[in-house]
Amino acid sequence: MEGLGVRQLPPLRTSATTSQSPRGIGTLVFLAAVIVAGCLGGGGGSAPAVPVASGLQPTVDGFAFPNFASEAYDVDFTDTDVVDMFGSGPAVCVDGVADPCTL
Repeated sequence: MEGLGVRQLPPLRTSATTSQSPRGIGTLVFLAAVIVAGCLGGGGGSAPAVPVASGLQPTVDGFAFPNFASEAYDVDFTDTDVVDMFGSGPAVCVDGVADPCTL
């Protein structure tokens, strides 16, 4: 067959005919153990909820500002509120354009 430009390859060696180094076998055993351990999972159970002490102990009604839903009161957030909070000038206007200032 060599006359046709086709060359025959030598036969493949199988693991039965090749010798494995101890390091190669150890690596295979380690990888197999990692795969088996990963497939075992943790049992699927969840840990019981345990309170954690963070040291933060807020007082009842301890906010210095009212904390309420907006629909509970007839109060609107207006342009005056924005100026009171952030000041007046181009910095509070959309894209910094002061004339006309769009909040």
